[in-house]
Amino acid sequence: MTFNEQTRLTPEELWEMPLEALAEMRDERVIGVLLMHVRQSPPPLRLQALHLLGTIGSPNAIPPLVNMLPDLDDQLRWEAAKAILQIAAIQHTGHPRHFDLDSPRNLLVEVVAELESRDIATLPLLLACLRDHSVDVRQKATVMLFHRDDVHIVDLEAALNDPKAGIRFEAAGLLEKFPFDQSRPYYLRALADPSDHVRTRAVHGFMKHVTAENLPEFLNLLKNRTREVRWQFIQRMIEIGGDTAVKGLRMAIHDRRDGVRHSALFGLVKLGERLPARLVIQWLRGDDFEDFFWACDAINRAHDTRFIRCLLPIMRETSLERSTRTMWLLGQLKAKRAVPDLIKKLSDDTEYVFDINEPPKRVSQYAADALRTIGTPRALAAVAEWKPPSK
Repeated sequence: MTFNEQTRLTPEELWEMPLEALAEMRDERVIGVLLMHVRQSPPPLRLQALHLLGTIGSPNAIPPLVNMLPDLDDQLRWEAAKAILQIAAIQHTGHPRHFDLDSPRNLLVEVVAELESRDIATLPLLLACLRDHSVDVRQKATVMLFHRDDVHIVDLEAALNDPKAGIRFEAAGLLEKFPFDQSRPYYLRALADPSDHVRTRAVHGFMKHVTAENLPEFLNLLKNRTREVRWQFIQRMIEIGGDTAVKGLRMAIHDRRDGVRHSALFGLVKLGERLPARLVIQWLRGDDFEDFFWACDAINRAHDTRFIRCLLPIMRETSLERSTRTMWLLGQLKAKRAVPDLIKKLSDDTEYVFDINEPPKRVSQYAADALRTIGTPRALAAVAEWKPPSK
């Protein structure tokens, strides 16, 4: 068929021609016909039409292909992406590009870069990819939204509801891009996500928006299933302070996780609140050494002498880790009532490491240190008469 004969063909005749024959024609109308096949023909012909569009290499095919990308199914979308990259390769180098095992994830990155270099909008493509069957594609598309300013929060629905926790994790991080009046319901949904990782990712952004004014609305976060969420919320309450924060901290000192309840107790001390005596005594007398350690630390920070009476029998225990720490604490509290028991300890040369950053010491040395700190005449006289153990 001559060129003149080709130009006299009607659109209907072009439509009826085999696709291979269309590819050999030099008529720009062929591009339109192939694009119609992509939209309307059965799947095998649609794939063939996309392949031919890439082979022909006409840049005029790129804008309509881009418009189709969000509406095509997954397989056709990536064939269309290949066609766009094939056309670009012919434009840039004069040679066609060969695709071997290029993953849809890599194709997405490449085609977005190519389209953006042409000032063609790519957000519709990325949003369509949030529903792609490939987990890699959905995750990459979500990550690529981080650096965009044209995303609306409703665009994240698909990613926030994705069956894969890794994608919901990335989407939870994206919430930081939006004002709190928009992101609040999405944050609350992410904080209730089945995945610990998603809840942890969400809480970091969410805490920036917790204020003294809205703090009462979020006290239920102290019941969140994720330890990190509860811990972060406690840190925020300590920063905010005030009656509501104190109320929340008093709730949190009963948390099932030691790191959370210890932080809450520390917060009460930092905010200048009176220590809950019953709980602190329970920790001092209990079997959990971490609770015991943090109770001692809180008593020391608050310099709360109410607990001296409770500490004296603990100092007399045979457990070196408890008795030595109690000796130190009684010294810090300048507990005169502890002097007689501390003097008795001056005869105990059992070796113990109180602080891993210091060399081991004898129990008698810990007792002498406490007596010096208390500083009464009787305490100082006992230390003066004491003979330190030889090394």
